[in-house]
Amino acid sequence: MKILYFNNSAFGGLAQYAHFQANALVDAGCEVDFLCPPNFPDYEDRRYNAIKVLSAKAKRTGASKLARLFGFFKEITSDIKSLVNFLENNSCQHVLFGSYLEYFSPFWIGSLKRVKKSGIVFGTVLHDPIRDTALGPAWWHNYSVKKAYDFVDLIFIHQILKDPSANVPTTLPQYVVPHGPYPVDARPLSREDACAKLKLPEGRILLLSFGHIRDNKNLDLAIKSLAAHPEIHLVVAGQSLNETQKQPEDYKLLAKEHKVEDQISWYTNYIPDEEVNDYFCAADGILLTYSKGFRSASGVLNLAAAFDKPCIASSGPSPLEDLVKQYSLGVWVDPDDAKSLAEGMSEFKKQRLQPDWEDYRKDNSWERNANITKDAFLKLGGAA
Repeated sequence: MKILYFNNSAFGGLAQYAHFQANALVDAGCEVDFLCPPNFPDYEDRRYNAIKVLSAKAKRTGASKLARLFGFFKEITSDIKSLVNFLENNSCQHVLFGSYLEYFSPFWIGSLKRVKKSGIVFGTVLHDPIRDTALGPAWWHNYSVKKAYDFVDLIFIHQILKDPSANVPTTLPQYVVPHGPYPVDARPLSREDACAKLKLPEGRILLLSFGHIRDNKNLDLAIKSLAAHPEIHLVVAGQSLNETQKQPEDYKLLAKEHKVEDQISWYTNYIPDEEVNDYFCAADGILLTYSKGFRSASGVLNLAAAFDKPCIASSGPSPLEDLVKQYSLGVWVDPDDAKSLAEGMSEFKKQRLQPDWEDYRKDNSWERNANITKDAFLKLGGAA
């Protein structure tokens, strides 16, 4: 079976998910052509055929809001044009979008509906069913979300949809696929050696906030909570997502205002894959305190799974909440609630948490993800 995998992300959790899912599809017996940007990482374990014909992705900084929006529009429409061109010049029956795409869909949906007439089956991974990041007025956003399903035949989600505000067509087949744990380099490294390598303080409880620095991770609430927990030291490792979000300097100023700057270590540069191990080996727990608007799976949780690290977590109704509670992966707190987070830190300190990572990894493997995905395409579109 041959699958054309469309991934227009070059970095972050979506790019990582696409890489591991494509590898798993190959392991499941599929031949995978992988359309991606030229600056998509050259993973050493890549088993799919990477075709770098999409637009290069960069963090747009120093430009006006209108210029950033126009640049984003050019990227999206260029990527769809490249996808259509590939489909018109190659034999493809199965196409999988690594993440659902609705931005500016009225401008590009027609070209995909046209090539679909040749018998192509389209699937999309719907990481976040609640599409509440709007570009433009609400009517345009809602219309774009609706139109972007016009060419889709299969939807792959991480949780059965419960929220009626999820604007997902009920007529489309939906398959629940796990977000697999990331098989990172979890080589043995003692906590002491990891702390020494990163110059982290000894004798403290180390909580790690890892990945892009985004407003919806509630880092400000975590900083404010540290004053009541002098034995906790926060490790922030990751870059700012973009200039529309609070910057590390903003959080450092907040820490100074609350007199907890000595309780935080900052590593706000890009963290290469070979260094991820150091941060997770040093940590006692992982901070996943998303806002109530977060309704997706967490890539960072699936990094923690490689190191058996418990978490303090929050979000809206989401796969993250279901998984943390089902497998006892840590302490669950109310989203966007400073008091609940402070209490959660107290609970984390007192409890001897024993997450069921073994069953979690078994039930949420990339192998299961790939087999469900492959079987869904076969059921609907044959074995071309």
